[in-house]
This record gives sequence, C-alpha cells and structure tokens, in this order.
Amino acid sequence: PWRQIIEASGLLNDLIVKPLIYSIKDIRENKENGFINIEYQNNYPIIISAYPKPENDTRRNKVSKNLLKNTFDPVNSIVYLGFLAANSNSCNHIIKVFDGRRRFNLEFIEINKHNNEIKCKQKIKRIAGYSKKELTKHPKEGIILLKKISDNTNFYFPTEVKIPLTIGSFYVKLSKNYVLH
Repeated sequence: PWRQIIEASGLLNDLIVKPLIYSIKDIRENKENGFINIEYQNNYPIIISAYPKPENDTRRNKVSKNLLKNTFDPVNSIVYLGFLAANSNSCNHIIKVFDGRRRFNLEFIEINKHNNEIKCKQKIKRIAGYSKKELTKHPKEGIILLKKISDNTNFYFPTEVKIPLTIGSFYVKLSKNYVLH
C-alpha cells in the first residue's frame, strides 16, 4: 500500500492550457519515500528536486530533451483534455506527458457522448524512460469521464478516471470541482 500527494498548477484561459508546476510525493509503507518537483520554463519541464534523483537511476534511460518540449504533467494533461474536448466537442486527442521519469502519450478515443458528458477510452503509449519492471507492470489503458462544468461555460472537467492495474485498479472520482485563482 502507498499513498501519493500530488500538487499541480497551470494557466487556463480561453486560448491555452499551460502547466506551471507539478509535485508528487510517494508515501510507502515500510519503504523510503520519494518525491519529484517540476517547474515548467519555456515549454519544457525542469526537475527542481527529486528523490531518488533521476540522473542516478540506472534502471532506465534518461528521456531526451527533444521529447520533453510542449509536454504536460499527468494532472494538467487531463485538464488540457477538457479544454480540447470543449473546443472540438470530442475527446479524440493525443497529449504528450512527462511525469518526471517517464515520457508517454495519452491517446483518447471517444466511446460515448450523452447530454453534457463524454466517456473516453484512454490509451497509454510508452515513449521513453521506463524501466524493465515498469514495462511489464504499468497500465496501457483506462477510461475517463468528462462532464461539462455548467451550461454557461465551454469546459469539460474530468469527473472519473479508471485505470486497471496488475494489482487492482486506480480509480479517482471527483465529486466537486473548484475554480481557484
């Protein structure tokens, strides 16, 4: 068992979604804790601090800089999907993601649209930075449900994310959303 605390921030307006920071802390039972703190500068993620340090990780190849440009962190990628879905009235999109160690694409395929909800299949295409163990264990797909925030806004917010794992499944349900400024 483990727990993660994730903080992310970004800019969202009518024209763009831009990640600013991404911070994740793993709290594992009977093991060392890990963390990574990323800031975005000039459309690139910059690792500010991490434990264990990615450059000391011999289990994986480092993700090259050319694969990092215009990527999103995992949280802002889902917000970006809501932005794209609102502007195209579909979730059929591919988003480039970097979580501090791994670079992958999230490919979203629309399954169903009903009233103010869109249900999408999420495929995870691994690009770089995976260890051999992660290649056998990390998920390859999931489901995401997007719901329009209100009739007055043109934005879909992720309300559910379900990803089957080898040890069970990852499930997040958001019952409330807040607009912070």
